[in-house]
Amino acid sequence: MNINQLEQAGRLLYGDQWQSNLARSLSVDDRTVRRWASGESAIKQSIANEVMQLLKNNQHQINQFINQTESNKG
Repeated sequence: MNINQLEQAGRLLYGDQWQSNLARSLSVDDRTVRRWASGESAIKQSIANEVMQLLKNNQHQINQFINQTESNKG
């Protein structure tokens, strides 16, 4: 995962306050996320995997909501 992908994933998950919220979700310090975002520190594959899992979980929750909402229209 590169810097741009990290930022895009963070914004999709948390909006403008993505760095702090992503840090909380990954149980890392805010400064660590800022170092990744600036390119000062490399993003480990294990972190990239965790971010992808957060995105998949979010996607699943959104799909469930959509399905429930659409089935209640009827």
